[in-house]
Amino acid sequence: MKKVLTLIGITLLLTILDNSFVTFFAIKSVYPSLLFIFVICYSIINGEVEAIMLGVFSGFLQDIYFFHGFGINMLVNMLVCYIAAIIGKSIFKEKSFVPIIMTLLLSLFKGILILGIFYLLKIKMNTYNVLLVSIYNMVLSAIAYRYVYKLSETKFMKKEWKF
Repeated sequence: MKKVLTLIGITLLLTILDNSFVTFFAIKSVYPSLLFIFVICYSIINGEVEAIMLGVFSGFLQDIYFFHGFGINMLVNMLVCYIAAIIGKSIFKEKSFVPIIMTLLLSLFKGILILGIFYLLKIKMNTYNVLLVSIYNMVLSAIAYRYVYKLSETKFMKKEWKF
């Protein structure tokens, strides 16, 4: 239970920070998503079940502030987190190089998926922002990954999910 409450608390805090504080650090009106960085790093470390649940929950929180389509972030985050969890099976989680590169690639993938969905819905979006956000996410994931890894290694976070 402590694990679930910790994850909910972190995702809520990062959602609030994403939508209030992080916007002050925008470069050319582009700012990173701390929530997405956390979710990718956590998914790489912890596996598919937790990745899917955290991806859907974080996508729901992002969709609350997403004006053009409710559910898009839930779907895309779930898919991206599942891919991150599959990649996480085959890497050394103690090393941060691959997770940092995967954050870049998965951020690009998410941006391209959202661009594709928006194109089908005939909603215009700036494609230049996708690359900048992905690079910004990668830079911040270099710092965040160590903290997420340490969090995942704590005793109460290692317990298995019980339903």
